[in-house]
Amino acid sequence: MQELTDELMAVVVLAAEHAIDSVRDGGPLVPFVLSESAAGTRRLQRILIGSPTDLSTSVARARALAGRRAGEEAVVACAYSGQLGTGPDAHHAIFVEARAGRTPAVVFAQTYRPRRRLRPLRCLGNLAFMGEAERLAA
Repeated sequence: MQELTDELMAVVVLAAEHAIDSVRDGGPLVPFVLSESAAGTRRLQRILIGSPTDLSTSVARARALAGRRAGEEAVVACAYSGQLGTGPDAHHAIFVEARAGRTPAVVFAQTYRPRRRLRPLRCLGNLAFMGEAERLAA
């Protein structure tokens, strides 16, 4: 398993926080890639292909871009929204896939209850480690 270094976790947490802030008012999360160079320079790039109501192509492109950047940057993360679980137990979730260099990607999820009329968005629990992925690009 990839070592969860301070540098990797800092980018994972930053990506998750930025993603939650992006959906706080009820809009969709445009998938994005957050990367950090060895010198500490951060870069964020949003990927929107087609309709903002169907983001599956955007997610695939963001994961592919993150996979290509993995060898160029010290740490790369890709964030997108989805659902964790199925049926009545499903929750809205932000997923962050990240890796340092060419090591396997690690996946984290933050579940949340979306904003409704008078009820603000609320995170459910903490950012959770979901496991390791073979690669970022699908």
